[in-house]
Amino acid sequence: MRRIYITFLLVFLSITGCDSLFGEKTKSYSIAVSPSPAEGGTVSPVNGTYKDGEVVTLTATPNNGWRFVRWEGDWSSTQNPTQITLLKNYAVIGVFEKRNYPLNITIEGQGTVQEKVISAKSTEYPFQTVVELTPVPASGWRFSGWGGDLSGSNSPTTITINAEKNVTVRFTSIAFLDANGITIRCPEGKVGEKGLVNGIEYEVVDRNLLIQRLNEGRDLTKVCT
Repeated sequence: MRRIYITFLLVFLSITGCDSLFGEKTKSYSIAVSPSPAEGGTVSPVNGTYKDGEVVTLTATPNNGWRFVRWEGDWSSTQNPTQITLLKNYAVIGVFEKRNYPLNITIEGQGTVQEKVISAKSTEYPFQTVVELTPVPASGWRFSGWGGDLSGSNSPTTITINAEKNVTVRFTSIAFLDANGITIRCPEGKVGEKGLVNGIEYEVVDRNLLIQRLNEGRDLTKVCT
């Protein structure tokens, strides 16, 4: 009789499993996480198996020039990191997009700046866009240099948009009234350039051009040496 009982118990355990006799068998679920696009960044954990009800933290780390946007697939969220309580199998995608950065231009003096994009352009410049800047001085003004995230006085010049950029464009008046209130000065002017002071146009001259204007009978009060 004892042998019959033991045989019955072994058959029962083989059919139901030990967990059914002493408690429920613990469930487990898998999670698979991937970035989109792959070059946009990394996500963790990439994959794994966890117990039923276990909380898993998903973290997205964007690469330089990218930003994290959202989680999608079997989990929708814009939080980063985000937490999922596993009650089923999950396949989750971390979505990244390229950053767009503004190019802010401040003008000192009078003039404009022409922007030539040496790649595709949108409202703001996509990451790593190269922009060519050409200063265009107003009449009576001359370009004197760059400031902010650019330096020097090359014209045109280029700037790579890999973050928000702030550029100052400096124009200086060719002619201006000296502190004595009488003399018109143009120390930075080039021969032949013309500057405006109080609405009056003054031409930058050297000795030769001054003699030429004298021979032409020009008004020598409208020259600047």
